[in-house]
Amino acid sequence: MNKKLRKSGIDIIGDFPWGVHFCQFYRTKEDLTEILVPYFKAGLENNEFCIWITSQSLEVEEVNEALRKAIPDFDVYLKKGQIEIIPCTSWYAKEGIFNSERVLNYLAEKTNQVLERNYEGLRLGGNSFRLKREDWGNFIDYEKKVDTIISKYHIITLCTYSLDAHDITEAMDIAAKHQFTLFKKDGKWERIDNFGRKNISYRKRAEESLRQSEQSFGMKSENILSPALEMEKLELADIIDSQAIQSFMEDFYKLTHIPIGVIDIKGNVLVGVGWQDICTRFHRDHPDTCKYCIESDIKLSSGVFPGEFKLYRCKNNMWDIATPIIVSDQHVGNIFLGQFFFDDETLDYELFRSQARQYGFNEEEYIAALEKVPRFSRDTVNRIMVFFMKLANMLSQLGYSNIKMAQSLEERDNLVDALRESEKRERASSDELKVVLDAVPVSVYIAHDPQALQITGNRLSYEWLRIPVGTNFSKSAPEGERPEMFRLFKDGVEMLPADMPSQMSAAGIEVNDCELDIIYVDGETRHVLGNARPLYDEQGKPRGSISAFIDITERKKAEEALQKAHDNLEKLVEERTIQLEKAYNLLKESERGLAEAQKMANIGNWEWDVETDKSYWSDELYRIFGRNLQEQGPTSKEFLNYVHPEDMDYVNNAAKKAMNGKPYSINYRILLANGEERIVHMQSEIVFNEENIPIRIKGIVQDITERKKVENSLANLEITRKKEIHHRIKNNLQVISSLLDLQAENFRNMKCVKDSDVVNAFRESQNRIMSIALIHEELHEGGGENTLCFSPYLEKLVENLFRTYSLGNVEISLNMDLEENIFFDMDTAVPLGIIVNELVSNSLKHAFTGRSKGKIQIKLINEEKAGNDLSKGEEGLAGKGTRYTLTVSDDGVGIPEKIDLENSGTLGLQLVNILVDQLDGKIELKTDRGTEFNITINV
Repeated sequence: MNKKLRKSGIDIIGDFPWGVHFCQFYRTKEDLTEILVPYFKAGLENNEFCIWITSQSLEVEEVNEALRKAIPDFDVYLKKGQIEIIPCTSWYAKEGIFNSERVLNYLAEKTNQVLERNYEGLRLGGNSFRLKREDWGNFIDYEKKVDTIISKYHIITLCTYSLDAHDITEAMDIAAKHQFTLFKKDGKWERIDNFGRKNISYRKRAEESLRQSEQSFGMKSENILSPALEMEKLELADIIDSQAIQSFMEDFYKLTHIPIGVIDIKGNVLVGVGWQDICTRFHRDHPDTCKYCIESDIKLSSGVFPGEFKLYRCKNNMWDIATPIIVSDQHVGNIFLGQFFFDDETLDYELFRSQARQYGFNEEEYIAALEKVPRFSRDTVNRIMVFFMKLANMLSQLGYSNIKMAQSLEERDNLVDALRESEKRERASSDELKVVLDAVPVSVYIAHDPQALQITGNRLSYEWLRIPVGTNFSKSAPEGERPEMFRLFKDGVEMLPADMPSQMSAAGIEVNDCELDIIYVDGETRHVLGNARPLYDEQGKPRGSISAFIDITERKKAEEALQKAHDNLEKLVEERTIQLEKAYNLLKESERGLAEAQKMANIGNWEWDVETDKSYWSDELYRIFGRNLQEQGPTSKEFLNYVHPEDMDYVNNAAKKAMNGKPYSINYRILLANGEERIVHMQSEIVFNEENIPIRIKGIVQDITERKKVENSLANLEITRKKEIHHRIKNNLQVISSLLDLQAENFRNMKCVKDSDVVNAFRESQNRIMSIALIHEELHEGGGENTLCFSPYLEKLVENLFRTYSLGNVEISLNMDLEENIFFDMDTAVPLGIIVNELVSNSLKHAFTGRSKGKIQIKLINEEKAGNDLSKGEEGLAGKGTRYTLTVSDDGVGIPEKIDLENSGTLGLQLVNILVDQLDGKIELKTDRGTEFNITINV
């Protein structure tokens, strides 16, 4: 058979050849998987077909899960069919009957199939089925036959046995039928080899065999049986009885005259027969020559293989032959044929005489001893060595076998001790279980037979049934032994014994959530709830049961009170339902009233959930937006689609500002689905959660389209009315100006008042009136608003002044730098227009006397806000709004420096000062180059 080693996957075993048949004892699932998972992993990874026979405590799915965790590609192996996982009931027994021939034939056929599928061989492992007692002998015989089968095929077999299912005797039988055994001791796996299992079953037979060996060959059983002696430290003197072998070999020498020596590897002579005087009296007596003898015994005899011998001439020039004694692969000694000469060689006497002289031997006596040295033919030497090699092999085999036998017996004793310790732990566990059962607040009942004729329990069970501890409280007991202190009821009916939980479970039926009433002789009732489970023997038949119950008396009372409360609650709920229906009807009536009110006011309310983007709209809001009442409230995106595009930013900005938590109110336009444009007013507020995050927005929307139309009509009427007022004021002022012009013309035709101050006064008054009339004309043309675009007005005003004050041949240029889009109301525009009228009139009348040309400049600018870049004397204008600067200048003859603006004697300058004060402004006069008035006001 192929001796190629296979990977076992188990560290304590290492590699082994095909044909290995060993076993494992276990207690737990973990014990099984610790050995079987790496065992099958090695088989799968080395192209072996694997069969795992499960135990009753380890289901097929648990096996798959364990292998899947250890083997990354397990599903690949499973899919291609390289491993089969079979329940032990299907493997060993069919219909509950164990058939060894069926299993063995299947093994042989399966192995042939495996090899045909190009697998290396079959790796088998798994649990033994719980056999009937009468099948146990057949099963042990089956284990013997397995050895025969696997020795012929590429099969490796590991059998697993539960320590809880087998007693010590069975465990010893199991171990004796396997090559070696694995068991766990102190949490570590140990291996027991069973080398002598074919011939020796029990320690007595082993010891008897050792004694016979000792009597025949002097083997020392007291040493090799010592567990303290380690194999690598074993010496030849520990294995053989030198005295017994010495006596045996002396008798042998008397018959054959063949000298022999047994020497250990350290050179110690343990047995010596027929040694010559030349050796004992001379060579081993002198220190130098003795050194040569020991060197020959040790060095020259080394390197000889078992079953061979080595011929060599020692340094004392004598022939020696050695063959080794090997025990358990250790060279422990040699058997020597020594100090002889071949009969076909000539002795060199001169050589030995020189040796005698060299080492100080008596030469004649040394030569005489030399003459006594035996002479053998080469054929005789060969035949002697064949015998010595057989003797060495016999000593080696017996020593090895006896050592292994002693070790196996010691390991068997360890296993027996482990089993006894296991039984001790079981007894301790049983005692602990009794203590636990007495400690738990649960009533436990144990039926000890399938008919539940004998039932006992824990302490609490006896307290509940009010009978002495240890009393049989089975209602199935024979008449006269049944307890009468209690009766059992279920759903108000007294139970028959056969229907009681312990009895049903003992018959093999599981009982779950069984609610019973224990009624005592005094009429008191205890309500209990529990389960019952069958107990099975090794054959899987019911052998009793165990039941556990809890007291639910208080719970039942609570349930009754709860039921009563429930009935009362239902009555209250019914009454409350009637009240709620009334309240609901009132609410619906209120809702209808609210809807009618909203419809009358064109107001709808809404609410929007920020997180879900869902909204609620009232019916009126649907009508305002032209939305179908059957549709759901719009999302935020749908709502924004209603907003007029031009108002979208306005609505979004208002909503963003509202995120600060303040309610907001806005008007904006919406576009209905039919294209109609409406104007709505919306008020809303945002609701925040505890973390100040917006969660809901609610508000109202009112359709104000019609109201806006009315407001616009009223606004247009107001504008028309204002335009009419401005037009009439302008016309009246122009009439007054015309009257002044006629009156001035009358004065002008009178010789006495020609070119007099009266005419000038009329002209100046006329100009002042025209400056005001121009303002009303601009306001009328601008649509009747109260604000005036001031720059165009100034241009018309100055143009009118230039026409009024025509200076003949004097050429006067006008330079106007007026900022656009400056708007003033009437309170600012009228006084500021009169000021420009006075200053420009003054320049036209007085600045260019005696000159042929001149220039007038008018500048109006919008400065930064008051307070920025203030010049000296302008601090009082700070913080009053937008600052404007009006500059009127000319390059004429100038105003005398002695003129005081605040106390001027001319009406025009006095009027200017009064009007500047009226505007809360400042006026500054510069006369270094002509005349320049700088007037600063805040609007």
